[in-house]
Amino acid sequence: MRLRQDTRQPVFRRDVRHLAWRSARQGPARWRGLLQMTLTQVIEKIERAASLQPSVHHIVRNDVFRLNEIPDAQYGTFAWTQQQHALAGDLLEFSFAFFYVDRLTADASNEIECQSVGIQSLTGIIRRLENDGILAGDVTFQTFNQKFADLCAGVWCNVRLQVSAEWICPDDNSATEII
Repeated sequence: MRLRQDTRQPVFRRDVRHLAWRSARQGPARWRGLLQMTLTQVIEKIERAASLQPSVHHIVRNDVFRLNEIPDAQYGTFAWTQQQHALAGDLLEFSFAFFYVDRLTADASNEIECQSVGIQSLTGIIRRLENDGILAGDVTFQTFNQKFADLCAGVWCNVRLQVSAEWICPDDNSATEII
């Protein structure tokens, strides 16, 4: 492994110095600074990161089209849906679609602004997740116009979030009945 001369830390393709440092002796995923998390913990971090974005006023869980059921939705709305999750070596990969939705004005003159704010908001959420020890892969954003309860514009992206797969389960099997 190559080490930087000034910091004695590994040289990576991506700069991950902001992540928690872990020894290489603790395993490959750990030296990358990735934390051990369950799906529940990852979703909690996603929603926390979204709630810290100044443009996000509403979060919709696991179905962006639930916006149709909310007549007085507060826009900008962040929504997420789960996709396939995978175990890849020593990494757990959780795949999600992230959405940012905002209401268009009557003449739709704010379409590009809604989409621009959406890209910035989703980028901010992903960066905050990386600061929390979750690695995000490359992301491509797709803009859209969509009729929900209101005429809206926004952006969505697919994101693969990686955490360490090294998880220690409790040893208490006393409640397990084998038949």
